[in-house]
Amino acid sequence: MQDFDARLIVKNTGWLYLRSFAICLADLVTARIILQELGVDGYGLYAAVAGVVSIVAFLGGALDETFRRYFSAEMGRGREGDVASVFAVAMGISVAFATGVLVVGETAGLAFVRCSLDVPAGSGRLAAWVYQACLLAVTLGILSKPFVAHTVASERMHLMTVVGGLRAFLLLSIAAALACFRSEGRLFAYALLLSGLEAVELAYWCLRNRTCASAWLHPRLSGAVSREMLRFCFLSSFKTVACVAKYNGTEVLLNLRAGVAFNSSWSVAQRLSGALYTLTGNFIEAFSPQLVKLWTCQDRRPFFVLLASVERYSFFIMWFFAFPVLLFAPEIGTLWLGEGVPPQFAEFVRALTVNIVFDSLGWPLHSAIIADAERLARYQVVSSGLMASGFVFACGALVSGCPEWTAPAGVAVANALAFGYRVAYLNRNRGLDLGVFFRRVLLPVGVAVGISAAGAALFGRPAGLALSALSVAALIRGRVARRA
Repeated sequence: MQDFDARLIVKNTGWLYLRSFAICLADLVTARIILQELGVDGYGLYAAVAGVVSIVAFLGGALDETFRRYFSAEMGRGREGDVASVFAVAMGISVAFATGVLVVGETAGLAFVRCSLDVPAGSGRLAAWVYQACLLAVTLGILSKPFVAHTVASERMHLMTVVGGLRAFLLLSIAAALACFRSEGRLFAYALLLSGLEAVELAYWCLRNRTCASAWLHPRLSGAVSREMLRFCFLSSFKTVACVAKYNGTEVLLNLRAGVAFNSSWSVAQRLSGALYTLTGNFIEAFSPQLVKLWTCQDRRPFFVLLASVERYSFFIMWFFAFPVLLFAPEIGTLWLGEGVPPQFAEFVRALTVNIVFDSLGWPLHSAIIADAERLARYQVVSSGLMASGFVFACGALVSGCPEWTAPAGVAVANALAFGYRVAYLNRNRGLDLGVFFRRVLLPVGVAVGISAAGAALFGRPAGLALSALSVAALIRGRVARRA
């Protein structure tokens, strides 16, 4: 029976944590600096424009998932695998997609920014220039995707940490450099410098991957590998469209219904919730290559053992940090952003934190499902529809006159529904034992949430926080003791 390499997963996770710590620290520090330098409306304008660019490049997530899955599967074949062929196809798909993004971005996307986006009076021309810089940054990022996927699939996470440290340093440098520009030129300068950051990262990958130069210098879009990857990418695009709808679509909806001030609320809250998600996202990134390789074995027990472990510990780590954010969101806003706190900050943060708590449980299940590239069409359509329903919930809430924070709350509800469907799908189509899953995952999760909520309600926030930490520590220790 082939087993997973726990030591390698721990090592890779450690590298990814170091990378995430550097990027998150830089991101949180720069958020306050940029908000002060640009103001709530200026930062909101950037967030609104960047949201439109993200919609234009909506298939980017599908490329990440496709490339990592096929690199992992090809490497799992050992000497029989043809990684160079996969790399050449991945580069060909990236070049084609980047070209498509530029075409759509310079036509439909630019027209929307000029004619439909709600921007402060006299800022239309500035919004168009910022849009061009953001579009350039996204295009360069697309060309980096094959390099990143190859590095992750080969489980060389130390290289990801090097790039993360470089990115963190450049983010801090960009924030510090804004003070050198005149106030009217800072927003465009910020967007342009971020494009330069993506160019530096792409140059690093090209220089670092000289051994694969024969592959990435000769991209192609032909052959059986190309057809198979494009089919998988097409199916994965349903999920990506759903993510764009519920996140970027909701952000644009907030702009149209409430103005750029609430784009600031959404963007800053997403920065904080995104920083939290990296705590468990590292687990997903570290274990996914081995999960794909384990699925190819006849004995599936190691596959489900690894899945349950990652589900459980992913949630525990997330909850340990997410529960304090839920309790002390107003204080965090004041401490972090000072007097520049955007409207309804605490409510936005709480809603998006609940959303990523479900992410910590849902995305490991998604990684387990796509380990088998067959029979994915129905899953991708249904799960994507449930995820995209977050936009529908947000739209309904805002149209009916509910407060603006109900928009991210609708996104969280959609994530909860998608989690439930993934559990049911794994049970019906991948052989997941629901009884074992309940005992190993859902029961510990329910105990931790129940103790935390009851402690805060009965004894106050500090006592609830202490009880939450103790319950998580006790559950982890108990599981480790039983395994020993």
